[in-house]
Amino acid sequence: MVPVKPVNTVTEKYHRHHPYPARVMANRLLSGEGSDKETRQLIFSVDDAEFSYQAGDALGVWPQNSEPLVDAVILALQAGPDTLVNTERGAVLRLKRR
Repeated sequence: MVPVKPVNTVTEKYHRHHPYPARVMANRLLSGEGSDKETRQLIFSVDDAEFSYQAGDALGVWPQNSEPLVDAVILALQAGPDTLVNTERGAVLRLKRR
């Protein structure tokens, strides 16, 4: 017997290890004042015609801060990029990643 290879192999252009870098175009609060939860509508810029999103697909968000804004905050704090800070969860991190 010879193992059969799948006939239809789909190579995804974007995936967990190669995410699509989309910009947030709109971030609107949908939940009303006094609501117990926060619900938002996020609209992303998707310029790649090959990108597709269907019901049931997963969406991961890895936010990035603006480099000039990070530098401005570090300057305003009169700190250096290697200054160590404690997070609420107990981690110790540098103000700026290398």
